[in-house]
Amino acid sequence: MGIRRTYRLNRFIFKMNRVYIGISCFFIKKGEIFIKVQWTLLFGLLFAIIIAVFAVINVDAVQVNYVFGNAQWPLVLIILCSALLGAAVSGLFAMFRSLQSNRRIKELQKEITSKELTIATQQNEIAELQKQPVLATEKVDIMKNSTE
Repeated sequence: MGIRRTYRLNRFIFKMNRVYIGISCFFIKKGEIFIKVQWTLLFGLLFAIIIAVFAVINVDAVQVNYVFGNAQWPLVLIILCSALLGAAVSGLFAMFRSLQSNRRIKELQKEITSKELTIATQQNEIAELQKQPVLATEKVDIMKNSTE
């Protein structure tokens, strides 16, 4: 009875260690993603500060020539609006590419399932043909006789 309890206890400890290792690996992977997000946020913030400092230094009014007229705008607004417009356009392009890649992934997954289905049916046909070895040898004999 003592041996059985020891075995169960060791098995329980092994399972708990395996779960703990799995959880720690999950946190490491999640931590790596968190660090990447932190670096991206840091670079974005640094870039925004550089743009803001550049914009604040250049506060003079400048003349902007449109197709239909002219206007006087502070250079700060032009710089900030240009940066925001650039961020919005690049975000839209990124979203478009993400949608395209998701659509392509779905197409490839459908193709994989259809090919797996084809493989399964062919394996079933092979298994059925292997169950009937007598018919296969008879066909070979018939073919040999017809060629002679």
